[in-house]
Amino acid sequence: MLLEFQHCIENVLKFLKKLSNRWWITKFFKKDRIRDTFDGFNNSLMTLGQGLTLSLQAEFRTLFTDDLVKQWDTTFNRLNILQNDVNDIRADQKTQGVDIADIGDMVKEIKMLQQVKPPTENEGHIKYSDLSDVQRLHEGKYGPIYRAKHKCEDKLLVFKTFEDNGVAARKELKEQCKLWEQLRFSRFIVHLYGYTIDDSGCMCFVVEYMPLGTLRKVLLDEDKHPLPWERRKKIAWDCAQGLAAIHYGQAKSLLHRAITSNRFMLNEDYRAKISDNGFVKSGSKISTSKSSATYRGSLDDDETNYLCPEETTEPFKRTIKSEVYKLGIVFYEIAARKRPFQVMEEKEAKQMEKAMKWKFTKEGKKEEPPSDTPEDFKQLINRCRETDHCNRPSTMDVVRALEKMCFPELYK
Repeated sequence: MLLEFQHCIENVLKFLKKLSNRWWITKFFKKDRIRDTFDGFNNSLMTLGQGLTLSLQAEFRTLFTDDLVKQWDTTFNRLNILQNDVNDIRADQKTQGVDIADIGDMVKEIKMLQQVKPPTENEGHIKYSDLSDVQRLHEGKYGPIYRAKHKCEDKLLVFKTFEDNGVAARKELKEQCKLWEQLRFSRFIVHLYGYTIDDSGCMCFVVEYMPLGTLRKVLLDEDKHPLPWERRKKIAWDCAQGLAAIHYGQAKSLLHRAITSNRFMLNEDYRAKISDNGFVKSGSKISTSKSSATYRGSLDDDETNYLCPEETTEPFKRTIKSEVYKLGIVFYEIAARKRPFQVMEEKEAKQMEKAMKWKFTKEGKKEEPPSDTPEDFKQLINRCRETDHCNRPSTMDVVRALEKMCFPELYK
């Protein structure tokens, strides 16, 4: 990760050097591209910085013994006693007319220390009564999805209800909220505001509203959303940045576990963010599948479209490289503006069954990008979808490859 950090800093310095040699008129006409470049560097540095910080924190935790933790707790417990003593002294000094400025500063420091509190049980909870103008958008996989306004928030929000309302489900959703909250440092991840419980008692995620909807919806509507290749490559870069933040933005690797073109959302400027991070799990907590037959039967039609070859055998385990394969399928969709297997189904004039898709993937076959796909983007799609997972690039490699396509001036 230190090498990644060094590489990013070198690119920043290279870009700044080139920028300083340009006439102001050139900078003016290319201001949007320069801004996008700076945004990209900023996000990369934040992602790497977050990862480095958390890694160091994980290492430093081993230095804290139980005795040291007890001493730390004892020190904080004595703060209340100390504050009472200071207040008594302050009262005495007031009576005697002595200058108490120094004592006042001490009180301020004590109060600042006391503000360091552990998260409360209700942290992230949003009162349902604070939401207004509720409008049902559509039916999601796990329950209906609504749009609303918050009384203290100018932006529109989206909340997703979950029909499973058991105690275990609520506990799981709260844990997912905490995990999703850790990913808020990246601007390529849909922002989570918290959770709420509606009038019927169902628990809901409350997230950022993305007006253009899912990436798939935009790609399939060519009349409403004409997308030149420059814009499509930037959408792909956004998608890769969001997934890289999940994979490398924490001390322990996280996996999204549900990568499809419906998991990426677009704002009004056609910038993509990864969503549905309630699926995210630590890579170390994802066990090996016991039965591919059971897994196969539990897949819905859309998930079958994004299988990677190793998921068609048993046992298998989801990894960063299996998610890179799925990202490659999303890139294929960006190039073809078709969902997976749509071209084959249109050619045969019938819908393909799960078993046929399963066999197609297991044999290492892949749908070819359209002939008008830029060669560099076509090569990246094929690299991500290598049959052997060892030959696939890392998510950060994918980000760098797309940076070269979107900002070629940095690599001249």
